[in-house]
Amino acid sequence: MSRKLTQELKNGIVGDLIRHRFDADTTKLEKERDKLADAIFKSAFSAPQRKKMNDLPAGWLPTTIRVDIMVGGQYSSFQIKDEQRIPYDKRNHRCMLNVDGKDPLGQRVTEWNTAWKSLQSTKDQARKEAHAILNSVTTTAKLQKVWPEIEPFLPDESKPSLPAVEVSKVNGTFKLPVKKAA
Repeated sequence: MSRKLTQELKNGIVGDLIRHRFDADTTKLEKERDKLADAIFKSAFSAPQRKKMNDLPAGWLPTTIRVDIMVGGQYSSFQIKDEQRIPYDKRNHRCMLNVDGKDPLGQRVTEWNTAWKSLQSTKDQARKEAHAILNSVTTTAKLQKVWPEIEPFLPDESKPSLPAVEVSKVNGTFKLPVKKAA
């Protein structure tokens, strides 16, 4: 049985392919990003400062879910896992911490940004290549002939698609069947 390759189906197949190939790499970089965000926050505010902020009653200080760092003139922003209290003088600042490119934390940020951009670029290229193949055919049967390795990513065609509306009900609405259209 063959199924028409709709744009929705193509996007689903490509999404599954991207997840299959890149999820482990993405997860690894996301974990590193979380550690990096925590390190930036801890570098911006010393342990005694963080303790003082956390000892204040809830609502006394603004909170943030982002940490911002300037590394050698390059701005980066990272989301942190848990909302953190920050001093009032930092709530509207674009940059929480400013370091030069030789600083070890700055180097980690630069390396992470480079790795993330490289991964995104690789994913984008892979997505384009997969779409090029998918757009060259119109059915799942033809796709399997052109690209047999894609088979595990195709939807199960043994399950019949149900019509959106009961046909007998629509026939009743239009008083069908008729011998001749009016």
